[in-house]
Amino acid sequence: MKYSLKLAIALDKDLKLPESHFGESGKFLIYGLSENKLHFLKSIPNLHKNDDEETNHGDPVKGNNIANLLKNENVHILVSKFFGQNIKIVSQFFLPVIVPMTDVKNVVILLENNVSNLIEASTTHLKSPKSKAYKLK
Repeated sequence: MKYSLKLAIALDKDLKLPESHFGESGKFLIYGLSENKLHFLKSIPNLHKNDDEETNHGDPVKGNNIANLLKNENVHILVSKFFGQNIKIVSQFFLPVIVPMTDVKNVVILLENNVSNLIEASTTHLKSPKSKAYKLK
């Protein structure tokens, strides 16, 4: 199946969106968008969760490592409750999207209900990236 967009949803060990920054998540759920529906593709571990343990929080090396990990998955949109200062890095390659809830099932419903807005926002953002997130309510 061909997907028009791919999304990475941040997930913590409790299988919910973390109450911390995107880069602090334990893994990412990768979804593909086809015919206005999200299809779960796979789960990948956040191999770079602890990259800034020895340095300052928000280390750009960590931001670049996570960006490269998700670029290799051909992701277009990042989904989380929060983004930290590395939003400056990841927003160069992806549309960061902030959602208000932690339950993945409800997040997927919210994303599917906003597909046209996400497509438009992603297209606009990638033409002229900004260091801020798109918020869904």
